[in-house]
Amino acid sequence: MRQGELFALRWDDVDLDAGVLRVRGTKTDRSRRTVTLSETALEALRSHLKRQLGEKIDRAGSLWRENGLVFAT
Repeated sequence: MRQGELFALRWDDVDLDAGVLRVRGTKTDRSRRTVTLSETALEALRSHLKRQLGEKIDRAGSLWRENGLVFAT
């Protein structure tokens, strides 16, 4: 994936159960595609989601503004 596609990736685009993600935040229709994730990528995304949810609850609390991005910063 391109860097810009990763920055636009939303959790709604990721299906951890099916092991795929949909690239939709692109400039052209031809760039939109489904990517099959490796076990390593799935583990990394699951870990990242868990960490992100923990930060949301433990650190930001009511200040958190949900934007749905996988990579929020």
